[in-house]
Amino acid sequence: MAQKRDYYEVLGVTKSASADEIKAAYRKLALKWHPDRWVNASDAEKKTAEENFKEAAEAYSVLSDPDKKARYDQFGFAGDQMGGGGGFDFGGFDLNDILRNVFGGGFNFGGGSRKSPTAARRKSPSNGTAPARTATERAPRARPISRPARPATAADRSSAW
Repeated sequence: MAQKRDYYEVLGVTKSASADEIKAAYRKLALKWHPDRWVNASDAEKKTAEENFKEAAEAYSVLSDPDKKARYDQFGFAGDQMGGGGGFDFGGFDLNDILRNVFGGGFNFGGGSRKSPTAARRKSPSNGTAPARTATERAPRARPISRPARPATAADRSSAW
């Protein structure tokens, strides 16, 4: 297993960096190493980009959370080996949540059908009423059904003259 780099080193910030500085550094790296930017690259470059992207996301997931950051600052990588829920769970971090938090909605890697936080609020409104749907959530308008003209009957022909 490869030796992990210090999370501050990965993001290129100091230990005294503010949350905004950490976020800006992650955002810069995420844009640089995002897999969609390496589509036409060689397989080796794609693999390197993916590893760097995941490493930056892992570093941001720890340094952006005050509890995890304090634990990492105190214990380093040994914090992930502590029992009782005191460690980090790097295998279970959700890259989609991180990217939504940093860049806003619209990210969904892996093709999973994950519901957005807005959909969760719609499902169980706190005030007991159904929230109004936005224009993009409304169903498209139905077109009127065009029916073929009915064939004329003998009664219709006699009344027309």
